[in-house]
Amino acid sequence: MYISMNNDSNTRKLKRWITIFGVVNLLVVLGILVSLILFWRPWDTTFSTTTRKITITGSATVTAEPDEFRFTPSYTRDTTREIIKLNDQIIATLKNLGVQANQITNNASTYGSTDVYYILPVEEKDVANLSLTVTVSSLKLAQKVQDYLLTTNPEGSITPIATFSTATRKKLENKARGEAIKDARTKANQTATGLGTKLGKVITISEGSNTRGCDVGGVLCPIALEGSEVSSSSDDAAKSEKDSLILQPGTNDLTYSFTVTFGLE
Repeated sequence: MYISMNNDSNTRKLKRWITIFGVVNLLVVLGILVSLILFWRPWDTTFSTTTRKITITGSATVTAEPDEFRFTPSYTRDTTREIIKLNDQIIATLKNLGVQANQITNNASTYGSTDVYYILPVEEKDVANLSLTVTVSSLKLAQKVQDYLLTTNPEGSITPIATFSTATRKKLENKARGEAIKDARTKANQTATGLGTKLGKVITISEGSNTRGCDVGGVLCPIALEGSEVSSSSDDAAKSEKDSLILQPGTNDLTYSFTVTFGLE
C-alpha cells in the first residue's frame, strides 16, 4: 500500500514537470515568433522598398553669360630689377583702368640657370619671373584689361578665362537643381510604370554640378574684327578701336545632376 502511494506521487510530479516544461517551451516559441514578427515588420513596406529599388539620375542645364573674367599673364626678364619695374608699371596701369587692388595678385621669383650642355664652366645667369592674376567682373573692363596686356608682350594666353561669379553660380545652381529633381522624378515614375510597380520612399540622394564654356575649360572665344591688327604701341591700342582684339564671351552652360534611389512597392 505504501509503495503504491509513492508511485502515484511520483507520477503526478512527473506529469506536473512535463506540463511545466511544455508551457515553458510554448512560451519560448511564442517569444521567438513575436520577435521575428517585430523584426520583420510585415505590415511595413519599408523592408520591401529597400530590397527592391531603382536608381535614377536627373539632370538639367541652364545657360547664362559669364560675369567674371580672369587673366593670368606671365613675364620673364633677366634681372629682378626689371621685374620689379614691370610689376609696378602694370599694376599702376591696371588701377588707372579701373581694376581694384583686391582684384590683382602677383608672384615674382628669381632663380639661377646654367647651360648643362657646355663642358666648360659658364657664368650663371639669373632669370626673373613675374606672374599676375587679374579678375574683373565687367566685360567692358575685361576688354580694356586685355587691350592693355596685349601691349606688355606677356607669355602664354592673353585671352581671359570666363566663369561665373560665386553669386551667379549659386543662383544658377538653385534653378538647375529644381529642374534636375523634377527630371529624376519623371524618369523614375516612367520606369516604375513600365515595370508594373510604384515608387516607394526615397532611400539615398546625391547631387553635383559642372560648368562648361564655349571652349574647353570655359575659356572665352575672342574674335578679332576683320582687317584689324594688334598694335605694339600702348598709345595706339588705347586710341584705336580697330587695334583691339574684341572679346566674344558667348555663354557658359551649368549642368546640374541629381541622382536618387527610390524603393519600389
